[in-house]
Amino acid sequence: MVDIIKNICIMVHMMMNREMENMIYAETDFDLAVPAYIDAIDRDYITWQSMTSGKGESDIQKKMALEFTQSLKTINGSKFLKVVAGSSVHSFICVKAHGKFVFGDILKAASYAAPAKNFIRGNILDVASYEKRVRWTGIM
Repeated sequence: MVDIIKNICIMVHMMMNREMENMIYAETDFDLAVPAYIDAIDRDYITWQSMTSGKGESDIQKKMALEFTQSLKTINGSKFLKVVAGSSVHSFICVKAHGKFVFGDILKAASYAAPAKNFIRGNILDVASYEKRVRWTGIM
């Protein structure tokens, strides 16, 4: 529990200093990189929500944003970490190097059970590699 709180404090500090865009994590920091990726998904949802309303944030929008944030989770697999938003797969993160993929590669979901293996969309350890590609609906 203490480690989780410490990690959250580090991430909040980095976000407040706007260092997230240029952040590159070491493989040992995978546990910090995944929440940063999830946060990027969440930020895109809030940005999309504010663009579509044209008004200030309503109570319904706050409730929807909270529900979306709470629906984001990860599911461990043998080769990939599945990032899930609600009942849909957002993306897959490679946790074991195999074939043309290295540790931390982000792949688009082809289905609920499998990633699209045509090319990587970024790497979880390099925020700049996915920052402009992540959308709340999936990685581009």
